[in-house]
Amino acid sequence: MANQFSKVTTFIIGLFDEMPLVNTISLRDDDVIDVEKENIYPLVSIRAISSPAPTQNLREFSYSIEVLNQRDDSKTATTSKLLTDTNYIDNMNVCDCIANNFVMEILKTHNDFNINIIEETISEFTPIQKDERNSLDGIKFEATFLINQNAV
Repeated sequence: MANQFSKVTTFIIGLFDEMPLVNTISLRDDDVIDVEKENIYPLVSIRAISSPAPTQNLREFSYSIEVLNQRDDSKTATTSKLLTDTNYIDNMNVCDCIANNFVMEILKTHNDFNINIIEETISEFTPIQKDERNSLDGIKFEATFLINQNAV
């Protein structure tokens, strides 16, 4: 029985779970990410988006990954010309760090299941700015992972 999808998904979750900056991991089949009151940020949302027809030796699985942090708005008056009444820059920095570390970890290390990321499929890191879901900032990207096919 082929279980490559489970292996790849568990592998991705495991990498994020090992990161000290990540507090919550969400695996959902829809675009609803932040509905749980117990979510602690930064939050990583993982969603499978496609799986091309298998070849004889390999399987590919594509995922959409969002790394999000909640924006804090300060109501304190400031004398600075730079509007620093939010933690937007901090949020983007943390989310970019998490996303970058995830990609670099896969590109630079070997794992027991020989799961690889197809470097050409890593999309640009797209900023998410004050998303309507609880004022979340972050980074979104997509990537395709490759794993050997099970023997049938």
